[in-house]
Amino acid sequence: MGEVPAGSVRTKVFYTGLPTQEKIVVVTAGGRTEENFSLGRDSRSDPNATVQLDAFVVESTRDMTSASITINEQLFRARWTARNRRQQRGAMAR
Repeated sequence: MGEVPAGSVRTKVFYTGLPTQEKIVVVTAGGRTEENFSLGRDSRSDPNATVQLDAFVVESTRDMTSASITINEQLFRARWTARNRRQQRGAMAR
């Protein structure tokens, strides 16, 4: 994470199917701070144990508005143009 002010910071981590963990982490000014979390069912969990998730549903929608289509076309065009330029530069260098 970047731009975290110095001092005590409440940090919360989670992973689907496991309990949320929260710790107070002391951040030093201009330095690097590291805090390790061990995610598991509880503090005595076997790190190699299988975790069984509850049932969940994955859904998606398709946005077909003209604005969304235009944005996607612009993004695709920009990526294609950049890739094309790189390929052309590579061909000229050979």
